[in-house]
Amino acid sequence: MIPKELQNMKPLTGDESLPRDADYMGAIDIDEGTEPVLTIKHLYNGEITLSKGKEKKKVITFAEEKTNGINEVRPLVLNRVNWKMLKKLFGQVTAKALEGKKIQLYLQDGVRNPGTGEKGKGIRIRDKVPTGGKYVAPKCEGCGKAITGMANFTAEQIASASKQKYGKCLCVDCGQKAKAELEAANTVKAEEITAPVNEPENDLAAQLMAAAEE
Repeated sequence: MIPKELQNMKPLTGDESLPRDADYMGAIDIDEGTEPVLTIKHLYNGEITLSKGKEKKKVITFAEEKTNGINEVRPLVLNRVNWKMLKKLFGQVTAKALEGKKIQLYLQDGVRNPGTGEKGKGIRIRDKVPTGGKYVAPKCEGCGKAITGMANFTAEQIASASKQKYGKCLCVDCGQKAKAELEAANTVKAEEITAPVNEPENDLAAQLMAAAEE
C-alpha cells in the first residue's frame, strides 16, 4: 500500500538528481577523481548546527556556486587538519589573509567522521596554492593508478616513503603487497641460513667413518 503522502507526489521517471539535505560541504559533494579549485569568499567563526547539535566552528564560504567536480558548492567547516593547512599556505587564518585566495580540495581515505567515529572519505586541502595548472597525483608503479592520500598522509608522502623503502612509488595497497613479498623473501633467506649444509668435507668424513666401522 502506498502512503497517502506519496500519492500526492509525482514519481521520478529518469536520472533526476536528488537534493542533499545539508547546509555544509561533505565528501559526498565532490565527484570521485576530481580536485575542485575554489575561491574563498568569507570566513566565519561562531555556532553552527551539525549532526551532534550546536558547535562553535570556523567556516569558509566560496565565490563559486558550482565548479568542476562540485555541482552545488556549500560552505566548508574547517576541521583541525584543514585549519592547519590554511595557516601553512597563507600564514594565518584570518579574513584578511584568506579572502580571495584559491584552494584545491581533494578526497582522502581513512578520515574519521567526528559524528559517528567511522572512517571513510574526507575533504582535505592540498598543500599547494593552485596556479591554474591541473594537479597531477603521483602514479603507482605497481597498479598504474593515481596514488591517493590516507589518514594524515598526502599522496606525495606515501609515494616518497614507498620509493625509499621499496625502490618505487606505490599506492597503499601495492605497498602492502610489496611488504608481504619482502617479508616472505626474508623468511626464505633466514631458513636457508639456518638449514644444515652438506659440505663435501662432511660427506668425506662420513664415508671414512663408515669404512672404519666395517
